[in-house]
Amino acid sequence: MLCASTRLYCVERKVVALIPARGGSSGVLRKNLAEVGGFSLLARACLSSQTSIYVSETYVSSDDPEMLSLSEKMGACAVERPSELANDFARAEGVVEHFLDCKYGRVLKLDDVLLYLQPTSPFRTSNHVDEALRLLFDSSGHGVISVKTLTEYPSKTLAQDGDGWLRSNRAPYEGAANRQDLDPLVYPNGAIYAFTVRSFREAEGFPVEGSKAFVMDAMSSIDIDTPEDLEIARGVAIYAGI
Repeated sequence: MLCASTRLYCVERKVVALIPARGGSSGVLRKNLAEVGGFSLLARACLSSQTSIYVSETYVSSDDPEMLSLSEKMGACAVERPSELANDFARAEGVVEHFLDCKYGRVLKLDDVLLYLQPTSPFRTSNHVDEALRLLFDSSGHGVISVKTLTEYPSKTLAQDGDGWLRSNRAPYEGAANRQDLDPLVYPNGAIYAFTVRSFREAEGFPVEGSKAFVMDAMSSIDIDTPEDLEIARGVAIYAGI
């Protein structure tokens, strides 16, 4: 049951989702339309937003007519993105800035929440979205970023010279240390970024410093960059029935 303060927060601060879905991809051809478990990556992203109890509006930013059309069929609002913000060198910050400067983003208040959901995380669900947003609502941080726990540590890495000799990559070398004795490390998995418009403006980009970590398990953190990633995700979908 949601507490009154959480409901009040949601009334006062609108939550809108922005899904980036450019037509091109350097790793997988038309990746965002690739299917996993019978649904395209774009459709899965839309569903994870639209079935959230907090998200009031879902927008898809794309340069591709087919993806914009699919977005509208899914009930999302299509935002046409210029080609210069949809190439291999375009940054996510530029996509958000374009949205905030368009007619849909300009009406948002500084304390409204923007939820950035990349389609390449097929196993992120509305439950993950809701849990991450509750974490944001209940904290005094600037945002929430989904992460996965790392099982490999930089302090254990070795450098190899041209002759094959090994040396410590950093001092002091902790290669013999037990994993339990090392500080836990996390890595952004790309599934969820949630932040206020104010914090994005003040940070001039995604607010990392001062954001809370939302930890997701290994399967939910699968991110598709390569054809191998896509095949793994398809196998997981069949095995888990999702």
